[in-house]
Amino acid sequence: MTKHKQPEVLVAGAGPVGQAAALSLVDRGIAVQIVDEEWKSAGHSYALALHSGTLRLFEELGLLDAVLAEALLVRRLELYDGTEKRAEIDFGAAGEPPHLAVLSQAELERILEDALAERGVDVQWNHRLSRFFQKEEQVRVVVDELVKDSVGYAVSGTTWLVGKSKELSVPFVIGADGHSSLVRRQIGIPFDEVGPSRQFSVFEFATDAEVGDAMRIAFDPAGVTLFWPLPGQRCRFSFESTETASTSRHKARLMFQFRGFEYHAIEARHLHDLLDRRAPWFQGGIKEIHWSTEVRFEHRLARSFGEGRLWLVGDAAHMAGPAGVHSMNVGFREARDLTTILHRILREEASPSELGRYDQERLAEWRQLLGLTGWLEATAATDPWIAQHRDRLLACLPASGEGLAKLAGSLGLEHRSEPVPSRSASL
Repeated sequence: MTKHKQPEVLVAGAGPVGQAAALSLVDRGIAVQIVDEEWKSAGHSYALALHSGTLRLFEELGLLDAVLAEALLVRRLELYDGTEKRAEIDFGAAGEPPHLAVLSQAELERILEDALAERGVDVQWNHRLSRFFQKEEQVRVVVDELVKDSVGYAVSGTTWLVGKSKELSVPFVIGADGHSSLVRRQIGIPFDEVGPSRQFSVFEFATDAEVGDAMRIAFDPAGVTLFWPLPGQRCRFSFESTETASTSRHKARLMFQFRGFEYHAIEARHLHDLLDRRAPWFQGGIKEIHWSTEVRFEHRLARSFGEGRLWLVGDAAHMAGPAGVHSMNVGFREARDLTTILHRILREEASPSELGRYDQERLAEWRQLLGLTGWLEATAATDPWIAQHRDRLLACLPASGEGLAKLAGSLGLEHRSEPVPSRSASL
Protein backbone atom coordinates (compact mmCIF):
# COMPACT_ATOMS: atom_id res chain seq x y z
CA MET A 1 0.00 0.00 0.00
CA THR A 2 1.24 3.49 -0.83
CA LYS A 3 2.12 5.26 2.42
CA HIS A 4 0.57 8.68 3.16
CA LYS A 5 0.53 10.75 6.33
CA GLN A 6 -3.22 11.31 5.86
CA PRO A 7 -5.85 8.98 4.39
CA GLU A 8 -6.97 9.75 0.89
CA VAL A 9 -10.42 8.25 1.45
CA LEU A 10 -12.40 8.02 4.68
CA VAL A 11 -14.93 5.18 4.73
CA ALA A 12 -17.73 5.76 7.23
CA GLY A 13 -19.28 2.42 8.17
CA ALA A 14 -17.55 -0.95 8.61
CA GLY A 15 -20.31 -3.30 7.57
CA PRO A 16 -19.54 -5.74 4.73
CA VAL A 17 -19.94 -3.14 1.96
CA GLY A 18 -17.84 -0.52 3.76
CA GLN A 19 -15.05 -3.01 4.46
CA ALA A 20 -15.12 -4.25 0.87
CA ALA A 21 -14.82 -0.65 -0.36
CA ALA A 22 -11.85 -0.05 1.94
CA LEU A 23 -10.19 -3.28 0.82
CA SER A 24 -10.67 -2.43 -2.86
CA LEU A 25 -9.05 0.97 -2.30
CA VAL A 26 -6.09 -0.47 -0.37
CA ASP A 27 -5.46 -3.02 -3.10
CA ARG A 28 -5.31 -0.12 -5.56
CA GLY A 29 -2.70 1.66 -3.47
CA ILE A 30 -5.06 4.23 -1.94
CA ALA A 31 -4.57 5.18 1.72
CA VAL A 32 -7.74 4.49 3.67
CA GLN A 33 -9.22 5.13 7.09
CA ILE A 34 -12.38 3.20 8.02
CA VAL A 35 -14.48 4.05 11.08
CA ASP A 36 -17.64 2.65 12.68
CA GLU A 37 -19.47 3.79 15.80
CA GLU A 38 -20.31 0.21 16.81
CA TRP A 39 -17.96 -1.41 19.29
CA LYS A 40 -17.52 -4.56 17.22
CA SER A 41 -18.71 -6.25 14.04
CA ALA A 42 -22.18 -7.73 13.52
CA GLY A 43 -23.73 -10.30 15.80
CA HIS A 44 -27.16 -11.01 14.34
CA SER A 45 -28.10 -9.57 10.98
CA TYR A 46 -30.43 -10.39 8.14
CA ALA A 47 -28.03 -10.40 5.18
CA LEU A 48 -26.60 -13.89 4.69
CA ALA A 49 -26.25 -14.88 1.00
CA LEU A 50 -23.73 -13.86 -1.63
CA HIS A 51 -24.94 -13.85 -5.23
CA SER A 52 -22.95 -15.65 -7.90
CA GLY A 53 -21.86 -12.28 -9.29
CA THR A 54 -20.71 -11.19 -5.83
CA LEU A 55 -18.52 -14.30 -5.56
CA ARG A 56 -16.67 -13.14 -8.66
CA LEU A 57 -15.98 -9.83 -6.91
CA PHE A 58 -14.62 -11.68 -3.87
CA GLU A 59 -12.38 -13.64 -6.23
CA GLU A 60 -11.00 -10.29 -7.48
CA LEU A 61 -10.26 -9.37 -3.84
CA GLY A 62 -8.49 -12.69 -3.29
CA LEU A 63 -11.03 -13.80 -0.67
CA LEU A 64 -13.12 -16.37 -2.51
CA ASP A 65 -11.43 -19.40 -0.91
CA ALA A 66 -11.84 -17.91 2.58
CA VAL A 67 -15.55 -17.27 1.94
CA LEU A 68 -16.25 -20.71 0.49
CA ALA A 69 -14.46 -22.40 3.39
CA GLU A 70 -17.07 -20.97 5.79
CA ALA A 71 -20.14 -21.10 3.56
CA LEU A 72 -22.88 -23.50 2.65
CA LEU A 73 -23.36 -23.57 -1.13
CA VAL A 74 -26.91 -23.09 -2.40
CA ARG A 75 -27.34 -24.54 -5.88
CA ARG A 76 -31.08 -24.26 -6.50
CA LEU A 77 -34.06 -21.99 -5.93
CA GLU A 78 -37.41 -23.73 -5.46
CA LEU A 79 -40.67 -21.82 -5.86
CA TYR A 80 -43.83 -22.93 -4.06
CA ASP A 81 -47.49 -22.06 -4.34
CA GLY A 82 -48.37 -22.51 -0.70
CA THR A 83 -47.30 -26.07 -0.06
CA GLU A 84 -46.99 -27.16 -3.72
CA LYS A 85 -43.69 -26.91 -5.56
CA ARG A 86 -44.26 -25.13 -8.89
CA ALA A 87 -40.83 -24.29 -10.34
CA GLU A 88 -37.10 -24.63 -9.80
CA ILE A 89 -34.01 -22.75 -10.92
CA ASP A 90 -30.64 -24.48 -11.19
CA PHE A 91 -28.07 -21.74 -10.58
CA GLY A 92 -25.45 -23.73 -12.49
CA ALA A 93 -27.58 -23.64 -15.63
CA ALA A 94 -28.03 -19.86 -15.30
CA GLY A 95 -24.34 -18.94 -15.15
CA GLU A 96 -21.06 -19.15 -13.23
CA PRO A 97 -20.32 -19.72 -10.40
CA PRO A 98 -23.01 -22.42 -10.17
CA HIS A 99 -24.09 -21.53 -6.66
CA LEU A 100 -24.76 -18.87 -4.05
CA ALA A 101 -22.74 -18.85 -0.82
CA VAL A 102 -24.53 -18.63 2.53
CA LEU A 103 -22.66 -17.52 5.64
CA SER A 104 -23.31 -15.23 8.57
CA GLN A 105 -22.60 -11.53 8.26
CA ALA A 106 -20.40 -11.79 11.34
CA GLU A 107 -18.23 -14.39 9.60
CA LEU A 108 -18.13 -12.36 6.40
CA GLU A 109 -17.07 -9.24 8.28
CA ARG A 110 -14.35 -11.21 10.07
CA ILE A 111 -12.92 -12.34 6.72
CA LEU A 112 -12.93 -8.78 5.39
CA GLU A 113 -11.51 -7.30 8.59
CA ASP A 114 -8.71 -9.88 8.67
CA ALA A 115 -7.87 -9.06 5.06
CA LEU A 116 -7.69 -5.35 5.87
CA ALA A 117 -5.47 -6.04 8.89
CA GLU A 118 -3.12 -8.09 6.71
CA ARG A 119 -2.78 -5.02 4.50
CA GLY A 120 -2.03 -2.76 7.45
CA VAL A 121 -5.49 -1.22 7.89
CA ASP A 122 -7.34 -1.59 11.19
CA VAL A 123 -11.05 -0.93 11.42
CA GLN A 124 -11.51 1.86 13.96
CA TRP A 125 -14.46 0.61 16.00
CA ASN A 126 -16.00 3.07 18.48
CA HIS A 127 -15.19 5.92 16.10
CA ARG A 128 -17.93 8.02 14.56
CA LEU A 129 -17.89 10.49 11.71
CA SER A 130 -19.72 13.32 13.45
CA ARG A 131 -19.60 16.14 10.89
CA PHE A 132 -17.84 17.31 7.78
CA PHE A 133 -17.33 20.38 5.64
CA GLN A 134 -16.92 19.94 1.92
CA LYS A 135 -14.45 22.18 0.10
CA GLU A 136 -13.39 22.29 -3.54
CA GLU A 137 -10.58 19.72 -3.32
CA GLN A 138 -10.93 18.31 0.20
CA VAL A 139 -13.48 17.29 2.81
CA ARG A 140 -12.78 18.48 6.33
CA VAL A 141 -14.06 15.75 8.66
CA VAL A 142 -14.42 15.42 12.42
CA VAL A 143 -14.16 11.89 13.85
CA ASP A 144 -15.23 11.25 17.45
CA GLU A 145 -13.73 8.47 19.53
CA LEU A 146 -16.43 6.90 21.72
CA VAL A 147 -15.62 5.62 25.22
CA LYS A 148 -17.69 3.45 27.53
CA ASP A 149 -19.24 4.91 30.67
CA SER A 150 -20.93 2.52 33.13
CA VAL A 151 -23.71 4.19 35.05
CA GLY A 152 -26.53 3.28 37.42
CA TYR A 153 -27.15 2.05 40.93
CA ALA A 154 -27.94 -1.60 41.70
CA VAL A 155 -28.72 -2.22 38.01
CA SER A 156 -25.96 -0.73 35.95
CA GLY A 157 -26.11 0.39 32.36
CA THR A 158 -23.59 1.40 29.75
CA THR A 159 -23.52 4.53 27.68
CA TRP A 160 -21.03 5.68 25.07
CA LEU A 161 -19.58 9.16 25.36
CA VAL A 162 -17.27 11.18 23.14
CA GLY A 163 -13.78 10.77 24.53
CA LYS A 164 -11.94 12.96 22.06
CA SER A 165 -12.35 14.28 18.54
CA LYS A 166 -9.94 14.52 15.66
CA GLU A 167 -10.08 16.70 12.59
CA LEU A 168 -8.52 15.77 9.27
CA SER A 169 -8.81 16.55 5.59
CA VAL A 170 -9.38 13.87 2.97
CA PRO A 171 -9.96 14.09 -0.78
CA PHE A 172 -13.05 11.80 -0.63
CA VAL A 173 -15.55 10.32 1.84
CA ILE A 174 -17.51 7.12 1.21
CA GLY A 175 -20.73 6.83 3.20
CA ALA A 176 -21.32 3.14 3.91
CA ASP A 177 -23.07 4.03 7.15
CA GLY A 178 -26.40 2.30 6.69
CA HIS A 179 -29.99 3.39 6.25
CA SER A 180 -29.70 6.22 8.80
CA SER A 181 -26.56 7.49 7.02
CA LEU A 182 -25.09 10.65 8.50
CA VAL A 183 -23.30 11.27 5.22
CA ARG A 184 -26.54 11.20 3.24
CA ARG A 185 -28.43 13.30 5.79
CA GLN A 186 -25.76 15.98 6.08
CA ILE A 187 -25.49 16.29 2.30
CA GLY A 188 -29.25 16.76 2.34
CA ILE A 189 -30.18 13.95 -0.06
CA PRO A 190 -33.83 12.84 0.39
CA PHE A 191 -34.34 9.13 1.11
CA ASP A 192 -37.71 8.54 -0.49
CA GLU A 193 -40.04 5.70 0.41
CA VAL A 194 -40.77 4.09 -2.96
CA GLY A 195 -43.00 1.22 -1.88
CA PRO A 196 -44.80 -0.24 1.11
CA SER A 197 -42.75 -1.70 3.96
CA ARG A 198 -42.91 -5.43 4.65
CA GLN A 199 -42.74 -7.09 8.04
CA PHE A 200 -41.23 -10.52 8.65
CA SER A 201 -40.97 -12.91 11.57
CA VAL A 202 -37.52 -14.48 11.35
CA PHE A 203 -36.21 -17.63 13.04
CA GLU A 204 -32.81 -19.30 12.88
CA PHE A 205 -32.61 -22.72 14.47
CA ALA A 206 -30.73 -25.99 14.53
CA THR A 207 -32.57 -28.96 13.10
CA ASP A 208 -32.18 -32.70 12.74
CA ALA A 209 -33.38 -32.46 9.13
CA GLU A 210 -31.06 -32.48 6.15
CA VAL A 211 -31.13 -28.79 5.18
CA GLY A 212 -30.08 -29.49 1.59
CA ASP A 213 -28.70 -27.06 -0.98
CA ALA A 214 -31.85 -25.21 -2.09
CA MET A 215 -33.46 -21.98 -0.93
CA ARG A 216 -37.25 -21.97 -1.05
CA ILE A 217 -39.73 -19.17 -1.67
CA ALA A 218 -43.42 -19.83 -1.09
CA PHE A 219 -46.26 -17.51 -2.08
CA ASP A 220 -49.57 -17.75 -0.24
CA PRO A 221 -52.37 -15.35 0.79
CA ALA A 222 -50.56 -14.51 4.04
CA GLY A 223 -47.45 -13.31 2.19
CA VAL A 224 -44.04 -14.71 1.27
CA THR A 225 -42.28 -17.48 3.19
CA LEU A 226 -38.50 -17.76 2.77
CA PHE A 227 -36.33 -20.74 3.66
CA TRP A 228 -32.53 -20.66 3.66
CA PRO A 229 -30.27 -23.59 4.56
CA LEU A 230 -27.37 -22.48 6.75
CA PRO A 231 -23.99 -23.95 7.67
CA GLY A 232 -23.80 -26.12 10.77
CA GLN A 233 -27.07 -28.01 10.29
CA ARG A 234 -29.11 -24.86 10.80
CA CYS A 235 -31.74 -23.05 8.74
CA ARG A 236 -33.57 -19.74 8.61
CA PHE A 237 -37.29 -19.17 8.03
CA SER A 238 -38.72 -15.72 7.33
CA PHE A 239 -42.51 -15.40 7.37
CA GLU A 240 -44.07 -12.26 5.94
CA SER A 241 -46.93 -10.98 8.05
CA THR A 242 -49.16 -7.96 8.39
CA GLU A 243 -49.31 -8.45 12.17
CA THR A 244 -46.69 -8.96 14.85
CA ALA A 245 -46.12 -12.54 15.95
CA SER A 246 -47.06 -11.59 19.48
CA THR A 247 -48.93 -8.65 20.93
CA SER A 248 -47.64 -9.49 24.40
CA ARG A 249 -45.77 -6.75 26.24
CA HIS A 250 -44.30 -9.25 28.69
CA LYS A 251 -40.97 -8.13 30.12
CA ALA A 252 -39.25 -11.29 28.90
CA ARG A 253 -39.80 -10.19 25.34
CA LEU A 254 -36.37 -9.01 24.22
CA MET A 255 -35.81 -5.87 22.20
CA PHE A 256 -32.40 -4.93 20.89
CA GLN A 257 -30.97 -2.52 18.34
CA PHE A 258 -28.13 -2.87 15.89
CA ARG A 259 -27.04 -0.24 13.38
CA GLY A 260 -30.36 1.54 13.62
CA PHE A 261 -32.69 -1.44 13.20
CA GLU A 262 -35.03 -2.39 16.02
CA TYR A 263 -35.66 -6.09 16.61
CA HIS A 264 -38.06 -7.91 18.89
CA ALA A 265 -37.44 -11.49 19.95
CA ILE A 266 -40.38 -13.86 19.35
CA GLU A 267 -41.59 -16.64 21.56
CA ALA A 268 -40.76 -20.14 20.32
CA ARG A 269 -44.39 -21.28 20.16
CA HIS A 270 -44.97 -18.95 17.22
CA LEU A 271 -42.39 -20.83 15.15
CA HIS A 272 -44.28 -24.12 15.54
CA ASP A 273 -47.53 -22.43 14.58
CA LEU A 274 -46.04 -20.74 11.50
CA LEU A 275 -44.34 -23.94 10.31
CA ASP A 276 -47.60 -25.86 10.60
CA ARG A 277 -49.57 -23.25 8.64
CA ARG A 278 -47.03 -21.89 6.16
CA ALA A 279 -44.39 -24.61 5.64
CA PRO A 280 -45.86 -28.06 6.27
CA TRP A 281 -43.34 -29.42 3.76
CA PHE A 282 -40.64 -28.89 6.39
CA GLN A 283 -40.55 -32.11 8.40
CA GLY A 284 -37.45 -31.48 10.49
CA GLY A 285 -37.37 -31.16 14.24
CA ILE A 286 -36.38 -27.96 16.05
CA LYS A 287 -33.35 -28.61 18.24
CA GLU A 288 -32.44 -25.08 19.35
CA ILE A 289 -33.57 -21.61 18.31
CA HIS A 290 -30.48 -19.43 17.95
CA TRP A 291 -32.24 -16.24 16.93
CA SER A 292 -35.80 -14.97 16.54
CA THR A 293 -36.95 -11.51 15.64
CA GLU A 294 -39.56 -9.34 14.01
CA VAL A 295 -38.09 -6.92 11.51
CA ARG A 296 -39.61 -4.44 9.09
CA PHE A 297 -38.06 -4.00 5.66
CA GLU A 298 -38.62 -0.64 4.04
CA HIS A 299 -38.27 0.18 0.36
CA ARG A 300 -36.35 3.41 -0.01
CA LEU A 301 -34.07 5.00 -2.58
CA ALA A 302 -31.89 8.08 -2.27
CA ARG A 303 -32.50 10.70 -4.94
CA SER A 304 -28.75 10.82 -5.55
CA PHE A 305 -25.77 8.64 -4.69
CA GLY A 306 -23.70 11.66 -3.67
CA GLU A 307 -22.22 14.92 -4.74
CA GLY A 308 -18.78 16.51 -5.00
CA ARG A 309 -16.44 14.46 -2.83
CA LEU A 310 -19.05 12.61 -0.77
CA TRP A 311 -20.54 9.38 -2.15
CA LEU A 312 -22.82 6.59 -0.92
CA VAL A 313 -22.77 2.81 -1.19
CA GLY A 314 -25.03 0.07 0.17
CA ASP A 315 -27.89 0.70 2.59
CA ALA A 316 -26.92 4.35 2.87
CA ALA A 317 -28.52 4.79 -0.56
CA HIS A 318 -31.17 2.07 -0.76
CA MET A 319 -33.31 -0.37 1.20
CA ALA A 320 -35.10 -3.38 -0.27
CA GLY A 321 -36.97 -6.52 0.72
CA PRO A 322 -35.19 -9.61 2.05
CA ALA A 323 -35.86 -12.34 -0.51
CA GLY A 324 -33.41 -11.41 -3.25
CA VAL A 325 -30.70 -10.18 -0.84
CA HIS A 326 -30.22 -7.28 -3.26
CA SER A 327 -29.19 -4.42 -1.02
CA MET A 328 -25.94 -5.93 0.27
CA ASN A 329 -24.98 -7.72 -2.94
CA VAL A 330 -25.54 -4.76 -5.23
CA GLY A 331 -23.77 -2.69 -2.59
CA PHE A 332 -20.62 -4.75 -3.14
CA ARG A 333 -20.72 -3.93 -6.84
CA GLU A 334 -21.29 -0.27 -6.02
CA ALA A 335 -18.18 -0.35 -3.81
CA ARG A 336 -16.14 -1.87 -6.65
CA ASP A 337 -17.40 0.62 -9.25
CA LEU A 338 -16.99 3.67 -7.00
CA THR A 339 -13.48 2.75 -5.89
CA THR A 340 -12.48 2.15 -9.51
CA ILE A 341 -13.49 5.72 -10.36
CA LEU A 342 -11.81 7.16 -7.25
CA HIS A 343 -8.58 5.39 -8.22
CA ARG A 344 -8.76 6.94 -11.67
CA ILE A 345 -9.27 10.38 -10.17
CA LEU A 346 -6.56 10.05 -7.52
CA ARG A 347 -3.93 8.23 -9.58
CA GLU A 348 -4.68 8.81 -13.25
CA GLU A 349 -5.88 12.43 -13.11
CA ALA A 350 -9.32 11.52 -14.41
CA SER A 351 -12.00 14.17 -14.08
CA PRO A 352 -14.22 14.04 -10.97
CA SER A 353 -17.11 14.40 -13.41
CA GLU A 354 -16.83 10.62 -13.89
CA LEU A 355 -18.63 10.29 -10.58
CA GLY A 356 -21.76 11.57 -12.30
CA ARG A 357 -21.80 8.35 -14.31
CA TYR A 358 -21.68 6.32 -11.10
CA ASP A 359 -24.69 8.26 -9.83
CA GLN A 360 -26.74 7.81 -13.01
CA GLU A 361 -25.98 4.10 -13.41
CA ARG A 362 -26.72 3.25 -9.79
CA LEU A 363 -30.02 5.14 -9.76
CA ALA A 364 -31.08 3.47 -13.01
CA GLU A 365 -30.32 0.00 -11.66
CA TRP A 366 -32.17 0.53 -8.39
CA ARG A 367 -35.21 1.97 -10.10
CA GLN A 368 -35.38 -1.29 -12.03
CA LEU A 369 -34.78 -3.53 -8.99
CA LEU A 370 -37.43 -1.71 -6.96
CA GLY A 371 -39.98 -2.05 -9.75
CA LEU A 372 -40.11 1.66 -10.54
CA THR A 373 -38.85 1.30 -14.12
CA GLY A 374 -38.37 -2.45 -14.38
CA TRP A 375 -40.54 -5.51 -14.54
CA LEU A 376 -40.58 -9.16 -15.62
CA GLU A 377 -42.60 -9.82 -18.76
CA ALA A 378 -44.25 -13.12 -19.54
CA THR A 379 -44.25 -14.65 -23.01
CA ALA A 380 -46.61 -17.10 -24.67
CA ALA A 381 -44.40 -19.95 -23.43
CA THR A 382 -44.31 -18.83 -19.78
CA ASP A 383 -45.94 -21.14 -17.26
CA PRO A 384 -49.25 -19.54 -16.17
CA TRP A 385 -48.34 -19.69 -12.45
CA ILE A 386 -45.00 -17.98 -13.12
CA ALA A 387 -46.77 -15.34 -15.21
CA GLN A 388 -49.26 -14.73 -12.41
CA HIS A 389 -46.47 -14.08 -9.87
CA ARG A 390 -44.00 -12.28 -12.15
CA ASP A 391 -44.27 -8.98 -10.28
CA ARG A 392 -43.45 -10.61 -6.96
CA LEU A 393 -40.55 -12.54 -8.48
CA LEU A 394 -38.63 -9.41 -9.46
CA ALA A 395 -37.79 -8.74 -5.79
CA CYS A 396 -37.16 -12.43 -5.03
CA LEU A 397 -34.57 -13.55 -7.59
CA PRO A 398 -31.12 -13.55 -5.91
CA ALA A 399 -29.15 -11.79 -8.64
CA SER A 400 -28.76 -8.41 -10.31
CA GLY A 401 -27.71 -7.06 -13.67
CA GLU A 402 -27.06 -9.75 -16.28
CA GLY A 403 -27.43 -12.44 -13.62
CA LEU A 404 -30.99 -11.33 -12.90
CA ALA A 405 -31.87 -11.46 -16.58
CA LYS A 406 -30.50 -15.03 -16.79
CA LEU A 407 -32.46 -16.23 -13.76
CA ALA A 408 -35.63 -14.65 -15.12
CA GLY A 409 -34.98 -16.25 -18.50
CA SER A 410 -34.73 -19.69 -16.89
CA LEU A 411 -38.34 -19.16 -15.74
CA GLY A 412 -39.49 -18.07 -19.17
CA LEU A 413 -39.58 -14.37 -18.23
CA GLU A 414 -37.89 -11.40 -19.86
CA HIS A 415 -36.43 -8.59 -17.74
CA ARG A 416 -37.63 -5.25 -19.08
CA SER A 417 -36.93 -1.65 -18.20
CA GLU A 418 -38.52 1.67 -19.19
CA PRO A 419 -41.20 2.56 -20.02
CA VAL A 420 -43.16 1.14 -17.12
CA PRO A 421 -46.39 -0.64 -18.08
CA SER A 422 -49.66 0.77 -16.80
CA ARG A 423 -49.79 -2.01 -14.20
CA SER A 424 -47.27 -1.08 -11.50
CA ALA A 425 -44.89 -3.75 -10.29
CA SER A 426 -45.60 -5.03 -6.80
CA LEU A 427 -42.90 -4.54 -4.22
